[in-house]
Amino acid sequence: TGAEFRQQEGKLLSGSSSMTHDGWKTSDWALFALDKHNFSDKLSAVAGVRYSDDEISGSFFSPRAGVEYKLTEIFLAKALYSKGFRAPYLNELYLVPAKNPDLKAEDINNYEIGLSAKSDGFSFDVTGFIMKGANLIESVRNTVTPPMYTFRNTGEFEFKGCEVSAGYIFTKNLNFNAGYTYFNAGKHTAGRPGSKIDADVFYKIGKWSFVADAMYIGEYFKENN
Repeated sequence: TGAEFRQQEGKLLSGSSSMTHDGWKTSDWALFALDKHNFSDKLSAVAGVRYSDDEISGSFFSPRAGVEYKLTEIFLAKALYSKGFRAPYLNELYLVPAKNPDLKAEDINNYEIGLSAKSDGFSFDVTGFIMKGANLIESVRNTVTPPMYTFRNTGEFEFKGCEVSAGYIFTKNLNFNAGYTYFNAGKHTAGRPGSKIDADVFYKIGKWSFVADAMYIGEYFKENN
């Protein structure tokens, strides 16, 4: 269980004819609880809830539920449902030229199913997901009046994809991890990569740790499609 409070403040440092105030402040708070129960050595479940109250966007109720089942000593299957929201950031509402004080909060339903394995220093995980929601906040090009772009709620959306990751511990001082993500954003491709690859190597000598990592991003669009 827990509680959280956050406050955002923004101040205009240079003059702008489009600003009606030189600064803004907003806050939000949340209460949350999460519990995991082991029904047997093979079956466990997790359930949680979060209640959030945002000064501008209002209150939100976000449940979370999932199950894990141990198929063998190596393989574990899992499924998860969660609901979430994202209130507009202060700059999206008031501070930048593309601001829109009438933005609504995004809300998302997330569904995941996955399989993981661990054996003798090797780990593997694959997860498929679907995210369905409404009031997606995007920067949309204006065709008539300045500024060139404005933040708007662009309606319903559906994102789907999968994540695959693997790792191997060669010794207590050397390990390797790699991951691949495929992401299908549908018609909302702007600023979202279609594929991503990550890899890193970690090596430790005495008090010193050395890390080398690499990232590849593909199918990254400036605007939709």
